[in-house]
Amino acid sequence: MLGSVEDPVGDDNGPGTYTYPTGSFDLTGLDVYRDGDLVRFVVATGGEIHNPWGGSGMSTQRVNIYVRDGSSTAVNPMLPGTNTSTEGAWTHAIVADGRYADAAFSGGVYDADHRRVDAVTLDPSGSIVATVPAAVFGGSDLAATGYQVAMFSDAEDGEGVGNVRPVYSAECAQGVDCPDFVGPFRGGGGAGSFTDQDPSRVTDTSDSNAFDLFTGARPQAEVMDWTRGPVIAPYLVLERAAAPGTDPGTDPGTDPGPDPGADPGTDPTIAIAGGTVAAGGKVTVTGAGFAPTESLQVTPHSDPVDLALAASDAWGAFSTVVPVPRDTPPGAHRIEVRGAASGSAWANLTVTAAAAPTGTLAVTGADLLPILLLTALALVTLVGGAALIYSRSRPKRHRP
Repeated sequence: MLGSVEDPVGDDNGPGTYTYPTGSFDLTGLDVYRDGDLVRFVVATGGEIHNPWGGSGMSTQRVNIYVRDGSSTAVNPMLPGTNTSTEGAWTHAIVADGRYADAAFSGGVYDADHRRVDAVTLDPSGSIVATVPAAVFGGSDLAATGYQVAMFSDAEDGEGVGNVRPVYSAECAQGVDCPDFVGPFRGGGGAGSFTDQDPSRVTDTSDSNAFDLFTGARPQAEVMDWTRGPVIAPYLVLERAAAPGTDPGTDPGTDPGPDPGADPGTDPTIAIAGGTVAAGGKVTVTGAGFAPTESLQVTPHSDPVDLALAASDAWGAFSTVVPVPRDTPPGAHRIEVRGAASGSAWANLTVTAAAAPTGTLAVTGADLLPILLLTALALVTLVGGAALIYSRSRPKRHRP
């Protein structure tokens, strides 16, 4: 893994006023992997990825990942329809969108001139995994560059510019002087009302159409407040992954390091999207660098009992979603994924207390018993060339 960036949970409301009727637009993290001649961008969200409109695994979300052009600080617009700029030029924009493969700005990789230069292999199970040929990025140091990640609502041609649905004002979303399809199918809390006299389909484009942006230490509400001026999003640098075979976590005595019998050329790494989960929630565990099609054992070392089986794909990568029981003890936990040939890789997971059920007393630390950290056998999502691919022959299903 080249590194990761985290984003707060529950901030999918733009400047603090945005609303939306369905789905999950809450970004919680980005992990970037170099896997041979491929680069995998793993975007974690705060909710499940739904596909109500028959897309290629996803049909409401549209994720943009912008790769910074060196140390540029020149303000540069994102792709059309976003109503958002970045604090510096970008070389490539990776667009993950499960619908409308023939649209003007369908999913794919775009250069700074907005030309679609390559395709994206999309796997949106648990996390949104966009796989891109490494050759697209030339000699760019993807471990050191800056990234901006933004979440939009996807649109067909004619619903908005650049296949991005606009965010309308709160009044419009409530049906005031607006068509009745806005409330059930569009975001609210923005600047403008509906119009069919402009390609943007909105009377005011000063607000960003992003529901969530990576803003780092800066408050998102401040960055996205369009009443102060144009919305300009910062770049964030990846936090570097730990060296293979080392454990930087809180329990140094539990990591035995690399398996002496493992292939010395194998450097497996894993990541847990977001790094923090409330008891009763779900975590996405992803990994790369394992032996191809290897059986993997997932084990929590807060209570070291084998928890789940997984399997790497032909590229040695995997992704799986595992639920965390509500009665998991809060605190720091260590997760190990181990393959017989590849050895072990480790990651930290912080579990916070689950909310007390309505009408009951809160559970105290003394009430918690030592139990398994994770209990469900998760179905592994293959991350590789056999992942779900955009299909040009798939019949379209249009929403209102």
